[in-house]
Amino acid sequence: MIGYARISKMLAYEQAAVWPLNVTPLDPMAKSVFRRGTRGWEYPWVLEQLAELPEGSRILDCGCGESGFPVELYRRKFRPSGLDFFVGDTPERLGYGITNKTIQAWQGKVEFINGGMADIPADDATYDAVTSISVMEHIVIQYRHDPQYHLTCLDEMKRVLKPGGLLICTYDTILNPRVVYAGTPEWSEQGWYYLSDIDYLNMRLKEPRARRVTRDEIMLDEDAFFVPPDLYFQHKYGTGFELFGAYHRLTSVGFVLVKD
Repeated sequence: MIGYARISKMLAYEQAAVWPLNVTPLDPMAKSVFRRGTRGWEYPWVLEQLAELPEGSRILDCGCGESGFPVELYRRKFRPSGLDFFVGDTPERLGYGITNKTIQAWQGKVEFINGGMADIPADDATYDAVTSISVMEHIVIQYRHDPQYHLTCLDEMKRVLKPGGLLICTYDTILNPRVVYAGTPEWSEQGWYYLSDIDYLNMRLKEPRARRVTRDEIMLDEDAFFVPPDLYFQHKYGTGFELFGAYHRLTSVGFVLVKD
């Protein structure tokens, strides 16, 4: 399956009070779905893709931070693990790394693993599903001069999946190729592109008939979700793209692959 954030879908999630849309949004004064950012589509969408798995399935959420997503997996009777670096009592940046408080609060319910996606400390074929929710674009930014690094992360997620397991990824996807290193020596002519990651993984789509949605298609879709400029500036989106300014239109894309 390949999907991308749509206003109509996010409104449907909001009306159904699907987690995490029933929690305080980034801007507590705002009512609009626009103010919830791309997570308002990503978390509910990923949960939909996992819904067919039986209770007790082992799921690894890569780069979980303090998101609470592994906790929601536990509530849904899965056996969740959250992978990220342990940062002690206070994360260096909100949402990056796992604090002692979170580890202690969910001890015995969520297995938190200290590590990174380029070298996952787990045996081959361990998990029934692996998720990565809006993490890969941050890895690409941090290691923009080494495209091989994010490919290594993809390899590792695939490695720890059981045969038949699901790899579910969502990305905040910049729609301006110039901003994702297009034409630079390190990247391809079009720059970093999520469809290239699908090709690299060489796994089959969960839904074989799913279309490969391009940036141009999303840009022309009036129902596609875009983060408004004021939210960009307020939350300092665009970090890593200083040469091009702070405001870039983005949506969130997701895909589900199956390991043979």
